[in-house]
Amino acid sequence: MVQVYIDKDVIKQAKADAKNSIHIEYRDKATKGLAIRVKNGAANWYFISEHGKKQIGGLHHFTEKTIDDLRKIVGEIKQAYRDGDKKRADDIVAEVVGRGTEDLEEAKANVAVKKGVIWTWEEMRDGYLEYLGQNLGYRSWEAQRSALGATGKIIPQDYSHLAGRPEIHRHHRSRKSH
Repeated sequence: MVQVYIDKDVIKQAKADAKNSIHIEYRDKATKGLAIRVKNGAANWYFISEHGKKQIGGLHHFTEKTIDDLRKIVGEIKQAYRDGDKKRADDIVAEVVGRGTEDLEEAKANVAVKKGVIWTWEEMRDGYLEYLGQNLGYRSWEAQRSALGATGKIIPQDYSHLAGRPEIHRHHRSRKSH
């Protein structure tokens, strides 16, 4: 195990070590828990701490240009392990590496949607329309329903980019509080 500041040179060295079948582990000085493990001719990103060990993905998943993103992801994994929620750590890795979601906030939001913690755009829209239906007149509800593309027809092109997406903001409101 070698303590280093992981940068492009260390990534390049890890690739060479893998090619030469050298067994070594590089631990990042900047982010406790982030490591590159080279073993059996392969180099992989890992989260390694007293809380647990998790393979994040192959060395090709993150480069020197995206290492800061990886450090943030490791922070989220570390928090999930501290919280005793290994499943959340697995889900974040699957979202970022498996689906290629580059934005950590979007990845966390997608994980939260799967857990039912935050709403997708459709759920938020439908909740708003339900509120209108209960508190305003039919014409108001009908006009908003049509304007928001909730008529049961094809989603208007104006909203197609939102279909299935989580409602992403800095502060998510739990659906349990509603």
